[in-house]
Amino acid sequence: MTLTLLAAALLAHAPSHDEFTVRQVYEGCTRLIRRGAALRHSSLSPEEAMCDAVVTMQLAVLDAQTSLAEDGEAVSRSFCLPDNVLGSAEPALALAEAFIAYVDRNPAVRDSELAQVFDKAMIETWPCPA
Repeated sequence: MTLTLLAAALLAHAPSHDEFTVRQVYEGCTRLIRRGAALRHSSLSPEEAMCDAVVTMQLAVLDAQTSLAEDGEAVSRSFCLPDNVLGSAEPALALAEAFIAYVDRNPAVRDSELAQVFDKAMIETWPCPA
């Protein structure tokens, strides 16, 4: 029950990412990937910290959704990460890479709202089974 309440609170208070731009997060994710997983949590630049915050929060929301679903709550997910991503040493890097790839394929989105672009990137990369 406590875990369900925590998961519900996390979902209710997840940031909208409106404070970050696609361009800023893209630059941060690109730098973070270049530095590599081993350096991920040491001395992050502001842009790298933005990327880390966005992907870490998204993973936390997915964890909360999983907890709610396990407790029998109806949960609607826009995308579904495969087990090999969830079980990897750095799932946040996989999300960052998917975001970078999407922006690279769709450069016009750099001036769009981050939340919409990030969601589209994740949905395109990891759609949920029908």
